[in-house]
Amino acid sequence: MIEALDGHEEAANYRAEGTPRIEFDVARTSVHDHIRVALWSIRDDGIRTGGLDVCAVLSPANARNLRDALNIALGES
Repeated sequence: MIEALDGHEEAANYRAEGTPRIEFDVARTSVHDHIRVALWSIRDDGIRTGGLDVCAVLSPANARNLRDALNIALGES
């Protein structure tokens, strides 16, 4: 479950220019931690094109579910 999403309807129809790159990091708040999932477009020379394209903030439980689903999809344990 995505708790927050930067952007509007265009985020649902996102098309990356260049190679998409997904980054995960932890955002600490006074209440609890969240995991930020950020999607960037990367040119062939490794330079980010523009700014952050799509950003979602996941709760720790949802981040673990995403991690587990990605591990299964990638055949990793």
